[in-house]
Amino acid sequence: PLILICLLSFTTKRPIPGCSRDRSDSDFFFQNKRYAFLITEFFTGLLLSDIRAYNDILTVDDKIEVAIGIAEGAKSLQAKLNMSHNDITPRNIVLTEDAESKRLIPKLFDFGHSSFRCDGNPPFLEIDLDAEYCAPETFRGYYSEKSDVFSIAAVLYTMLYGVAPWHVDKLDKLSRFEKIQALKYARAKDLAYNRTGIPSSIVVLLGYALDLDTSSRISLDVLIKSLKNRGININDCPDFNETSRMSLIENEETPERI
Repeated sequence: PLILICLLSFTTKRPIPGCSRDRSDSDFFFQNKRYAFLITEFFTGLLLSDIRAYNDILTVDDKIEVAIGIAEGAKSLQAKLNMSHNDITPRNIVLTEDAESKRLIPKLFDFGHSSFRCDGNPPFLEIDLDAEYCAPETFRGYYSEKSDVFSIAAVLYTMLYGVAPWHVDKLDKLSRFEKIQALKYARAKDLAYNRTGIPSSIVVLLGYALDLDTSSRISLDVLIKSLKNRGININDCPDFNETSRMSLIENEETPERI
């Protein structure tokens, strides 16, 4: 019924009893409760999860461009509705091909877990979330823009390395509680960045975007800016220090970017 009310409120000029609109394209109020909605264009393509087996046909630069598109989609959701997606995984991203440029354009979908900032009591079921792409604070019910940053970085890591960060075998066979415990154990160890051909500047950027501490994780704006620049500026790092830089970088070519 709420979907029908949403469509009617969007398409009709007649007032609907108990329903009012604040913004013409993003939300409505029904019986004094706010409901947010998005109307997207129709699109088709391949799920990112389906093309992972063909990753070798995409260059590292192609994968970074896909990550930029994903991050900009999440930013659009933040700008329009002040909401985070909360379920950014390869299975919720469709890749379409631009007819003119032939570039791969990522499209985010499945907004069933999208919400305003949650501080411990999310308004959705969490049992079907893919825990490998969830930030650690979400295991305590905290969802925000920064948890989306973690998920986007986890998707980029998967594209670059072929597996999710801190991958746990047969995780899908476990209960949600067992998944969380297994991931907590895995994430207590350092994340591996052992594949050649990945620029060191991107390795450092992934480190900041996949930080397990929310306060040290970069923002969505910084993630987008850094992906476009192919590296993070030291002034954008929440807790930059020489030791952390030297532990990830062997050869620094541009002093203003790491």
